[in-house]
Amino acid sequence: MKNYQSTTENSWVELLKVELTNEQKELLISTDDSDKNAKTSLINLIKSQKEGNVKSTKNNELNNFYQSIKPELKEKDNYEFISVTLSEKEKGAFKGILNYRINGKHKQIRF
Repeated sequence: MKNYQSTTENSWVELLKVELTNEQKELLISTDDSDKNAKTSLINLIKSQKEGNVKSTKNNELNNFYQSIKPELKEKDNYEFISVTLSEKEKGAFKGILNYRINGKHKQIRF
């Protein structure tokens, strides 16, 4: 199963699983001041490893799917995209959630 996320319309990243050692897990929950710098470095490392690039053909497929679930707007509606997260269990079969605002009201579509 692959997971994808967009926080900017039409821009996608693949969410990758980052495996942590027991030592790294313990560092993340540490409250010791002497671990502060190492903890910050580990958090930055995790952030750099958890997002992968999406090929242009997959990017187009994800954009097409997003357009198919995007709500239809009335003429005076103000649409604000927040994010969409997709899981692809089978090729082209997506599940996930779309977060957005219409006229300042937060809404979600689960599919």
